[in-house]
Parts: sequence; C-alpha cells; structure tokens
Amino acid sequence: RQRGSEQIKQTSDQTFYNTSTKLVGVGKRHDKITSKERGCTGDYEFPINVTDFRQLESITLKVPLPKHLNIMIVGDSVSRYFYISLTYFLKFGSWINMKHPLPVGRNESISNMYNQQAAREAVPHLHLIWKNFLLGSKESRSESYDEIMGHLDICDCVWSNVVQWDKKFGVNDVMNRYFRQNSRNTSHSVTFFQKYGDNNNWNVPIQFKSTWGLQEINKLLNEEALREKYNSTYYKQERSEVKYATTNWTEFILNFVAMMEPKPNAFVFNQGLWPHPDFERPEVYKSIIAAISMAGMLSIYKTTTKRSNTNDTRLDPYEHEICNLVDHCLDLSWTAHLPEYMYVDQAHFVEPVYSWMNIQMLNILHGSSCSFSP
Repeated sequence: RQRGSEQIKQTSDQTFYNTSTKLVGVGKRHDKITSKERGCTGDYEFPINVTDFRQLESITLKVPLPKHLNIMIVGDSVSRYFYISLTYFLKFGSWINMKHPLPVGRNESISNMYNQQAAREAVPHLHLIWKNFLLGSKESRSESYDEIMGHLDICDCVWSNVVQWDKKFGVNDVMNRYFRQNSRNTSHSVTFFQKYGDNNNWNVPIQFKSTWGLQEINKLLNEEALREKYNSTYYKQERSEVKYATTNWTEFILNFVAMMEPKPNAFVFNQGLWPHPDFERPEVYKSIIAAISMAGMLSIYKTTTKRSNTNDTRLDPYEHEICNLVDHCLDLSWTAHLPEYMYVDQAHFVEPVYSWMNIQMLNILHGSSCSFSP
C-alpha cells in the first residue's frame, strides 16, 4: 500500500465494507493448525482443545524468546494486562509468575495477596497483574511497571477528571503503550491501543484517541534517545489536547496503524466486556477485517474472556463469525474453566493466565513467518 495516496476519508465502517468486499482475507476461513502440521519446533505448545483446567496447568512456561515480534494489540483492560505480560516476558525472558497457582486462599482479596510474604517471594512482581501496576508499592514508585520497563515501554497516558472532556471523547483517560526493543539479535515492536465499547454513560461514542501525533510516535519508535527522554520525565499528563481521535475502525487501521514505522505485521483486536452492539454488526466487523487485509497485516481476533461466574465455553454468534473470517482466531473460551482463585474480580485474572494467553498467541504466530521469527 502506497503511503498517503490510498488514504481514505473518514467514513462509516459500513460504507467502507460495501466498497471493499473483494479484499483478500475476507470470507476466508483459517482453521486451527497444529504445530506438527506447520512444521514448527513445538516451543510454544498449547492444548488444541481445552476441556479441563489441568490441561492449562501442564503448559510449559519456560519457552524461548522470539527474535522478531511486531504486533498491535487493541482492546480493553484485559488486553492491557495481556500486553503487560508479553512485554515483561520480552524484556526479562521469563513470565511475571513462574510458580502457580498463587499461594493464596480462594477468598483472599488481591490487597491481602500483595501483603503475604509467601506470595511476594513466589511472585516478586505480583503487583503488575492489577491496577496498581502503574503506581508500584505504597512506599515507592520503583516497582511500577513504568520504572521496571524503563524506556523500552513508553505510554501516552492521560487521566482527566474533566466531565466535559469525558463527554466529548467517550472516556476520561488515554492509555496507549509502545514497547520497542532493539539489539543485535532481536527487534520487537509491540503496541497496545486502548479501546473500550461503543458508547459511554452519556451515550457518547468511545473513540480511538491519542495525545501524540503520528509523526511524534514514529520518532519515538525509532529514536532511543527520545524514548529515554520521555521515560525520564514520566511522561503522563493531565491535559485535554487530543491530536488524533476517531470512532471509525477502518480509518484508524488504514490512516493510523498502517502509517506507523515500523508498521505492525499483525493486528490483534477485541472489544472486551464493554457493550459494543455496533461492533457486532456483520458490516462493521467485516469492514475491520477488510481494512486489516488492505493494510497488509495479519488479522487475529482475540475472543472475549469469560467472567468468573460462568463455566459456559460457547462463543457468541458474532465471535464465531469473526473467527471464521480472520486469519487466526485466538480462542480464549478456555477461561471458562479457570477456578475462582485465578480471578481478581469478575473480569480480570492473576498470572499465569495472561502468560497462557500469550503462549497461545505465540503458538499462532510461530506459523506465520510474516509476523514472527523464532
């Protein structure tokens, strides 16, 4: 795709789909393929059909580091912790929690979990799995995710209590994270872009938004000294200036993501547990998949994880349809088999759940040479 000349004007996802139905990848089913069929080494083995929690416990967490990973992850807070788990692994070569299950009782609160000596010894960076990963311990910021990751991960992070801003842009915060790691043997670029549901409590559409312009982002991705400068000033602001905002998935994919340098090779997306009736419409999700294909990226749909109060592994009909259309389906319906103590609330998990999700994704990417080199 030639840069600039093929940019589309911001229009509805439905209109885009109606003019783009012949794009490669739309309507094509990519069935699950085993590692043996792909010719892979089996380094990232994941059960093909999870029917019991014990299958998850048998997953090998000691897996090799990938050499080249270039992906965009779009979603809500569950996808954010999924991203944190992955980038932590890329930096340190091990997952946040190598010992599981956590040494806590079923009814222990997450705050009590942090204070248990046994838990801290087993999982030194336990706090990264929940909300205070941004703040670290009460005594010091030195254990926050931002400090631990340094300039490898920079965040376009904004919190605002201004109701008018909330009503204008859908939600009152921005959290887009950019992980960039270059060395002699590895090159990783992993981006998380926050996207909740369709509308907020004021029925205002929730947007993709960034307080950094695309040119600024590309400089940050390619200039290490600039990333160090941003990290050293703890670049989190309370401001209302938004340099990019759209509710349109195809506009975001073609005129923002596809213009990133380096451009992601794989696009992992999900709307999460937030209400998203528009996203469930066939003309919308088909347009998203068409745009990903047009941008020359691999489409990976990450199915919505299950809440703690259900054991139903069935996917919603629209997710079935999406999984039939994308290049790969990251089917997380196995979260219905998780015991209650692996949740911190009804929606979020403790490690190694996010590690398992990432191993499953690496298993998929291992068979896609355009996105991943073992």
